[in-house]
Amino acid sequence: MVHMQAVQIMKRLKEQGKSERSISRETGHHRSTVNKYVNGGEVGYQRKKSYARPKAEAVNPLIEQWYQEDMKGPKKQKRTAQKMYDDLVKYHGYTGSYSTVKVIYRKIKGKSREVFVPRESEPGEYIEFDFGYIKACYKGKEVELCLHCYQLIYSNDIFVYVSESERQEALFYSHKLAFEYFDGIAQKVRYDNLSQAVKRILRGKLREESDHFRTFRELYGFEAEFCERGKGWQKGDVEGLVGYVRRNCFSPVPTIRDLEECNRELSEWCKSLRAKRKVYGTGELVGERYEEERRCFRALPLKEIDVGIHAIAKANHYSLISVEGAFYSVPTRYAYHQVDIVITIKEVIASYKGEEIARHQRTDQKGRQIFDPLHYLSVYTEKPYTAINSKPIRQLPAIFRKFFEWRFFSDPGAMNVLKNITSTGESGLLLDAVTRATPLAKESGAELYNFYQLLIGSVPGCIGETSAIALLAGGLYLLYKKCIKWYVPVAYLLTVFVVSIFLPPRTITPWANNPFYHLFAGGLFLGAFFMATDMVTTPLTKKGMLIFSVGAGLLTILIRFYSGYPEGVCYSILIMNTATPLIDRFTKPRLYGSKVKK
Repeated sequence: MVHMQAVQIMKRLKEQGKSERSISRETGHHRSTVNKYVNGGEVGYQRKKSYARPKAEAVNPLIEQWYQEDMKGPKKQKRTAQKMYDDLVKYHGYTGSYSTVKVIYRKIKGKSREVFVPRESEPGEYIEFDFGYIKACYKGKEVELCLHCYQLIYSNDIFVYVSESERQEALFYSHKLAFEYFDGIAQKVRYDNLSQAVKRILRGKLREESDHFRTFRELYGFEAEFCERGKGWQKGDVEGLVGYVRRNCFSPVPTIRDLEECNRELSEWCKSLRAKRKVYGTGELVGERYEEERRCFRALPLKEIDVGIHAIAKANHYSLISVEGAFYSVPTRYAYHQVDIVITIKEVIASYKGEEIARHQRTDQKGRQIFDPLHYLSVYTEKPYTAINSKPIRQLPAIFRKFFEWRFFSDPGAMNVLKNITSTGESGLLLDAVTRATPLAKESGAELYNFYQLLIGSVPGCIGETSAIALLAGGLYLLYKKCIKWYVPVAYLLTVFVVSIFLPPRTITPWANNPFYHLFAGGLFLGAFFMATDMVTTPLTKKGMLIFSVGAGLLTILIRFYSGYPEGVCYSILIMNTATPLIDRFTKPRLYGSKVKK
């Protein structure tokens, strides 16, 4: 290769009038080389033919197509060269390099070059926050969703959250999630002059914060720092993050079916970047710097905090409080009282003197009334008929309304069951179940069930005491598979059947000497087929098994008739289990000789 200095010497000798031959002898270059450069030829190697680029030529049309699609889409929601490369590898089996894709993308788009100043902060000193917006297909239509972006200055770790709105309660909730994600709270959080936090801009960097934002900030113990007006570049890291997230996670325009699932995936994506991204200028991974920074954070509150807007409301004569045009119930003993409320992004929580009294799912529908039927139990006990046509009951699923109507018209006295749960029901807790007496109850007034109810299991009872037909089917299956001996459950059931006919009970009840009621009610089938047949705790011989079964059946009836406990299956089997070694001792056959092998 001929250097520029040699070319200058050739041109100078030519200007002195020397021939190309003599210049060639003096410089040692070929005459054709001397002729080229003295006549204005370009220095250096020049490619005359373009070389083949099969991988670049294969993806060039697709990259150009994507770029044209992005130009028609949202301005701030376009693919990056890295995003295009990732999609080519993932969906099109591209095996080329990222630099090839980057060259093609820059050639199509063009590239502006800007100069920046690197920034630095102490570990745990700053988090930067910024709002952004994305377009997505959500709930069947294209909408604009709000993007909450957080970035730690020292480690460059990020957190992203998507919400339907940018209201204060959404801002507070995303802050809470971000602090939990980072496992701590930085000393300062830097913002724009967002209206959710700033009530009035004063001189310099002084700001009058909104009351709700100040309350939230003091709750978590961090300082707020605001950029100068119109100078968002003062929090440049997170400004770039908004675009980075748009281009890498929401380009092209996505379809979002569930926001919670979307936010879970975003959180996992942010965590995955800790092992991939490096902090500029250090060569360290984001995850390594984050672990160092995490030790410098403020600790999270020990108690779970419901973050939102704090307000006061007065319950009216319907025991309803008004919140943003909607109405929510509180227990009736707080009617005409002022209660404290917290409006979170999803819930409305009411409390009185520091004690939570109600919690409802939040609604944006103006004028809607949301009830918890348990708040009105004291009224229902005084006015039972209101349980049928009241709004709280009518907001329940149809099966509950049918239950109240059926119980009221079939037996008005049965509505007294409400009195049994009034003491705990108005605490605002959900009602999981109502306890009822077993079908074997000896008390006067105990309900007597027919055999159909006992058979299919529409009766109260413990696990294994309700559906006789299901237990019988399971027992027959064990007999079919030869897992148990048939004479054990038969002897047990037959003993109970016979003894219940002739043995006089201590307490006279409608079912006392009804043998079929004794068979189908309680846990007799469970004990006979699944407990008395246990091969470890029952006798070894056939005679011993029969003695065990008869004894268990007799004890079952004795407990049911003469003890204070309504059911005797489990106790009878346990008692007979203790007698198993004694039964084996007296029923084990004697050996009078043995066969000797020759």
